[in-house]
Amino acid sequence: MSLKLTPGCQRHLQLPHDSSQGAGSGRGSAPENRLQGYIEPCRTFIPLLALTPFFMRLESEQLMWVMDNSQEWMAGSETPIVSNHDAGRSIWILVDGSWRVEYERQHFTATRSDAGCWFGSEEMPAFKGRVRLVTTSPSYILNMTNESLREMLELGFDIRKNLDRGIQYYHRLMLVAEGEAGDEPE
Repeated sequence: MSLKLTPGCQRHLQLPHDSSQGAGSGRGSAPENRLQGYIEPCRTFIPLLALTPFFMRLESEQLMWVMDNSQEWMAGSETPIVSNHDAGRSIWILVDGSWRVEYERQHFTATRSDAGCWFGSEEMPAFKGRVRLVTTSPSYILNMTNESLREMLELGFDIRKNLDRGIQYYHRLMLVAEGEAGDEPE
């Protein structure tokens, strides 16, 4: 493991790369190179987090709580983030960039303003087959435990509408991928 300072993030963390297990990279590339397959921890600022559609309805104190109870990652294009065995363990929220869900040999792309701007957690319907979440461009992604997500809901954070929109999106995505519906999810 090597640590070094990089622009935009607190530190660069070189992780072993295993595309079947999600987040990680052995390339050690700097973020400005925009190479594929890197991921590194970083920290956002409240004004930037406030511009993320998933969090737009939160107040400054709530945004600070989110920052204190999550980990943000900067990931290069084509970086695997999570797959089946990890999908329900935590929630991944797209702060900026884009990603795709790979399911049943189909790909479904989303940006931060789409219903598919979050992935995982106990809230997401269970996929029947192999599923992977992969970035499609350099992206900033926030990861939070199920426990923290439950606490946000218990504290009354205004995110239920975003979660419900995503649940509908993932139900539709599954139907489309499994051949039970004709159009791509909205």
